[in-house]
Formats: sequence, structure tokens, C-alpha cells
Amino acid sequence: MLALAAQAQTPSARRSVRIARINDSVVVLTDGRRYEPGLHGIKHLYTLGIPGGTPFFALWGIGCTECDGVFAIYVLRPGEEIDWHKPLHGFAFPGRDYQMGSDSADAFRRQFFGHCLPNASSSAVQFAHEQARDSSWVDSIRTLVPTRDSLIATNYPYTDFLARKVRALVRAGHCREWRAR
Repeated sequence: MLALAAQAQTPSARRSVRIARINDSVVVLTDGRRYEPGLHGIKHLYTLGIPGGTPFFALWGIGCTECDGVFAIYVLRPGEEIDWHKPLHGFAFPGRDYQMGSDSADAFRRQFFGHCLPNASSSAVQFAHEQARDSSWVDSIRTLVPTRDSLIATNYPYTDFLARKVRALVRAGHCREWRAR
């Protein structure tokens, strides 16, 4: 389990900060701050948070414009810039994944946001079915859950029990599956 400590903020700043708009690689917050998280082609997917806590933005983007980079989902605090030398919170792009030059998929992923876990009012969950280097297939459920000032990342082995819980919350309308358009 990894915890990402959030920058200290006043209670009123925690409640009011949201994304006002995004201009390719610049995020403009409702309090007027502008920042560049280090991504291009940014789209805001979801805001993770709990009442009185620091919000975490799930952003879809790519780290470079003239490289072989791929779009992914990054989860960042307001004003946080990506340090590409440190572990990142986020998820590989959902859907089928193909290695460059290959015609067969080596991963299948589904992405969910909302009240997707029984004990967390806000979370991001990914079901992953991925081919390992030894060509075996590995199934997992990855989660990100905010606390008042940190983000808890957990990687579970896939279990039908947990997957059924997530799907039940989707059917109840508490959690939504995100699919790239």
C-alpha cells in the first residue's frame, strides 16, 4: 500500500477548489490558480475526495507530444506536477492494449470511478487482465482511495467476491465505468 501525502490546505480551500477549465496542458482551477501537471491533451475524468479532504483529480493525458508515449490516467492533487522519476498514482489506459507492431492484445482493462468500493465513498478501481513477461495471464483489481490528506493505492489479486461488489455498485448507479470515446 502506498500513501501520497497531500499539501496542507485550509479547510475552505479544500472544499472550494475544482477544475474550471483545461487548455491542452494547462489546468485552471476555480480559485484562479493555473498549473501545468506535465501532461498534454489533458481531460478531467473524475475528482476523488471526501468531505473536508484534499481533492484528487483523475486526469487523462500523455507525457510528451513527440515521443512514443501513451495516454494514461494520472491522479494528482491541485497544483501537483508530475515527477517522472518517482512512482505515479494512476492507471494504464483502459480497454484492449496492444504492443507496438503486434496484432494481438496483451492486456484488457476496465476503469471505474465513484462509490465503487463498499467501504469507500469515493474511489477509482481498475480491473486488469494482463499478459506477464513469461506469457502467463495475471488478473488484478487496482484501487485508489482518498483519505482527508492522502491517497491509498492497493493492488489486489482478482477475486470474484470483490469484482461482484464493484459491479453491484455500478448497477446501483453509485459507480460508473469510464470508457474512452
